[in-house]
Amino acid sequence: MLLKQLNYFATVAELGSFTEAAYALGISQSAVSQQIKALEEDLSVQLIIRNNRTFTLTRAGEYLAVRARQLITETEALRRETVRISHSKKRVIRLGFLLSYRGSELYEAITRYAKMNPGVEFDIASGSHEEIYEMLKSGKIDFALSDQRRAFSDEYENLVLSSPAVHIECAPQYSPGAASSFRAATLPDKPCILIAGVGQRDSEKSFYRELLGFSGSFLFADNAEEARLMAAAGQGFFPAEGEPEPVAASFLKRIPFFKDDRPVKRNFCAFWLKNNTSQVITDFSAILVDLFSKDVKSD
Repeated sequence: MLLKQLNYFATVAELGSFTEAAYALGISQSAVSQQIKALEEDLSVQLIIRNNRTFTLTRAGEYLAVRARQLITETEALRRETVRISHSKKRVIRLGFLLSYRGSELYEAITRYAKMNPGVEFDIASGSHEEIYEMLKSGKIDFALSDQRRAFSDEYENLVLSSPAVHIECAPQYSPGAASSFRAATLPDKPCILIAGVGQRDSEKSFYRELLGFSGSFLFADNAEEARLMAAAGQGFFPAEGEPEPVAASFLKRIPFFKDDRPVKRNFCAFWLKNNTSQVITDFSAILVDLFSKDVKSD
């Protein structure tokens, strides 16, 4: 019984489809089927009851699917810890943050922690929500700063740092006039400008359609500065959270967005895997909590 076979089986069980599992694993469907068949032969136990293109798990299969995923998670944690110990002289915080993040708290937290712990280095990456999530899930980063788009998982520490209101930033000529806020029906008749790489654009469009109730077209930027320049040029409007950009504030109107007569807010969180908790992560997250709580008090 190989760990690879357990991973294939657990993925099929979780997704409920050999086709989707093959796509997620990056291998052929026949290879997935062969490995699961080999696993059943090795155990001398039937795990799956096949019925044409559908299947159900046996009781033994249901048990193994749960334990297999736990074992895979534990094995990955073991691998990471072994690698960390082998490089124990060089402590590194692998950090990922949302491309659209514009606050000062992360910069201050890194500066403060580095002064307190001069032997620690930061390996920093940025990306869209889905890119950050995949990096954390796959173990490429240890700590993520991102917005909440899923129900919180028990596998992760889910630390809500702030709940900023969503604002629409647009050129002055597209402001809502005498109105003090935007609604879905009063959004400018212009594209919505989002920050996302090519591979994440469809998921970003779907999320913002649901968040804003926006049914128009979209434009994409690589970062917040580019998005704001596009908005200033009248190419569209930019949904933004957090503090305004001082320079952009001179050229853009920043209007609160309401839904059902309430301002739309989004949770901005710190995430890390519970089985990857360390003193380094605990101390760094405590600094972030302190900095974000000061922002709330000052408001």
